[in-house]
Amino acid sequence: MSEKAYSKGSSCPSGQGKLRLYSMRFCPYSERVRLVLAHKDIDYDTININLYSKPEWYLEKNERGAVPTVEQPDGRLVYDSVVASEYLDDFFMQNRLTPDDPYDKACGKLLLEKFGKVQSAQYKAGFGSKGQDKDAIQDMWVALDFFESQLKGDFFGGNNIKMADLMMWPWFERLSPTMELTNEKFPMDRFPKLQAWVERMHEQPAVKKAALDPRIHVGYSRTHFDGNPDVDHGL
Repeated sequence: MSEKAYSKGSSCPSGQGKLRLYSMRFCPYSERVRLVLAHKDIDYDTININLYSKPEWYLEKNERGAVPTVEQPDGRLVYDSVVASEYLDDFFMQNRLTPDDPYDKACGKLLLEKFGKVQSAQYKAGFGSKGQDKDAIQDMWVALDFFESQLKGDFFGGNNIKMADLMMWPWFERLSPTMELTNEKFPMDRFPKLQAWVERMHEQPAVKKAALDPRIHVGYSRTHFDGNPDVDHGL
């Protein structure tokens, strides 16, 4: 299927014979689900949605109009990036990402709750201020201090990649573009563990499969700054 986004006035693609992911190429929440699908080697189709001109048919599937949405061939729908990711991990049992131990599972969820501060600061530093909010950059470093302290092994789940790693990764993928857009530099001396984790994550097959080139991220961000977001940028 074409990677180009479906917009208002379009028709819903027909012929669904396998799992579908309704997504948007630059949405970090959608990328969470793409990472899980790639890690678990699940065959699926991607239908990209123009979030600035949403198709009427998509609003019938998800009244919030948000992405991601996962749709099974029988029409069952699951929304929300974390809920959909956990659903896929439970439905397809290979290459499990969710810890078996209930305490470890709870710790992973608490970690993601804390990560909201990083997400908020990064958004304010980039899209929220067109790269002009320097205080937001400092807020992001302060928020990341906690995660530097929590990284005890190769990954946040220990020695093996787990759900928390993939759920946080999209914002780290966007860190380099954010630095370019704000004319800042990532303080590697402050975050040696996170820097090593980022390098390990770049080598993960799922990350390689789901990633976009940083230059594409920067280009899309600039169209957003100009007030005309091009969701098909780079295609």
